Amino acid sequence: MRAIALLLLLLLPAAQAAEVRLVSGAYQPGVVHARVGETVTFANGDDMPHTVTSAWDDGKSFSRVLQPGQSVAVVFQQPGVYVVRCVPHSTKSGEGYQGMVATVEVAPAASFPWSAGWLALLYAGLALSLGVVVAWRGRRRRPRPGATPPEAPASER
Repeated sequence: MRAIALLLLLLLPAAQAAEVRLVSGAYQPGVVHARVGETVTFANGDDMPHTVTSAWDDGKSFSRVLQPGQSVAVVFQQPGVYVVRCVPHSTKSGEGYQGMVATVEVAPAASFPWSAGWLALLYAGLALSLGVVVAWRGRRRRPRPGATPPEAPASER
């Protein structure tokens, strides 16, 4: 039973951070969902350099040049909607940006801090406990070898 629980734990996916690929002159996916404190990785899968530049001005902006094959990880600490762009491949248009642009929608942190791995362990423990109870109850009902079976009540004769 322990082997089954360990196997279940290894097969269930762990919570993963979001990844955005910079390919063919675009951020893919163009909209990313994350929670506060999660990491969003931007990876350049194109054959030319791109930037990952924040398009907000709150004093905490950032900009990184990514050569082909490089990546950068960004952790968002506040909920909100953030626009990230490639400077040479995007232009400001009215209220926003056009071109090579991605939107990161950051939700508040989950109030339940357990990961999928912990939940899998909990479910495996419950299944193991249930298996033990079922086996124990089944054992109590079976007659022991060499024991005489109980006589049927008078009402069933």
